[in-house]
Amino acid sequence: MFVPLETGIKISNRFRGLTVRISNFFPKIKDDLVKTDVEVEADQYTGACIISAFVSAIFVFLIMFLLLYILGADTNMAILLSAIVGTIILILLFFVLLFYPGILAGKKAELIEKDLVYALKDMLLEVSAGASLYDAIVGTTRADYGAVSREFEKVVKRSNTGVPVENALEELALRTTSEYLRTAVWQMVNALKAGSNIEGTLSEIVKDLTANQRAKIKSYAQELNILALLYMLFSVVVPTIAITLIIVIGPFLGISASPEIFYIVLPVSFFIQIALLELIKSRRPVVHL
Repeated sequence: MFVPLETGIKISNRFRGLTVRISNFFPKIKDDLVKTDVEVEADQYTGACIISAFVSAIFVFLIMFLLLYILGADTNMAILLSAIVGTIILILLFFVLLFYPGILAGKKAELIEKDLVYALKDMLLEVSAGASLYDAIVGTTRADYGAVSREFEKVVKRSNTGVPVENALEELALRTTSEYLRTAVWQMVNALKAGSNIEGTLSEIVKDLTANQRAKIKSYAQELNILALLYMLFSVVVPTIAITLIIVIGPFLGISASPEIFYIVLPVSFFIQIALLELIKSRRPVVHL
C-alpha cells in the first residue's frame, strides 16, 4: 500500500459508514483477511484500500500533469488527461489492493503444502511409536515445518484452553487455504470421532498427498514443454519475422528499416522474455518430495 495500513485505517474511520457499505459488496474479503492472519475488520481494510488508492491516484495525476506541462501541452488538456489516468489508476489499484489478501492466501497455501508431507510423516512416526495424536501435533509445532507448524500451533493453543482436539482441528480445516491440509485434517477429525486407527489414517493421508504432489510435478513437466516452446517462439521467431517483414514490406507502407525500429523491437522482446520466465516460475508447483 502507498499509505501504511494503520494510517489508512485511522483516516478511513472518519467515514466508516461508507466503508461498511462498500465492504458488504465484497463478502469474501473477511474470509481472506482471516486466512492471511490480518487482524483488521473488512470495512477497515476496505477504507485503507480507498485511502491508499486515492493518494496514489493524486500522485500519478501530479506527475503526469507536470510532464505534460513541461512538454508544452495545453493546460486544460493536460488536466483532463491527467485526471483520466489518475481515475483509472484509482479504480485499478483499489481492486488490486482489495483482492490482494486472496492472493496472499493462495501463497500461504503453497507454503503450507510445501512442507505438509514431511510434517505428516513426522506425526505418523510419533503415532507409530505410541504417542497420541495431540502429542504428535505438539511435536510438529516444535519442528521447523514453516507455515504447517504455525497452523498446528494454533490447534495446540486452542486445545490448551480446553477445546477438544477434534474441535480445534475442525477450526483449522475451516480457516486454512490449503486444500491438501483441509483434506488431511478432516480425515483426522473423522478418525478421532469414529475411534478408528489414527496410524492407519495418517499413513493413507501421506500416501495420497505424495501421489497428488507427484501428479502435480508430472503435469508441470508436460506443461513446461509448451511454455518452453512459447518462450522460443516469442524470444527468437517472432522478433526475427517482425524485422524481416519490416524490411520486406516496409517500403510499400512507407516504413523504413531504420535503427529506431531495432531500438523498439529489442526492448519489447526483452520484456516479453522476462514475462514468460515469470510465468514459467509461477506455474512451478511448490512441493518437496
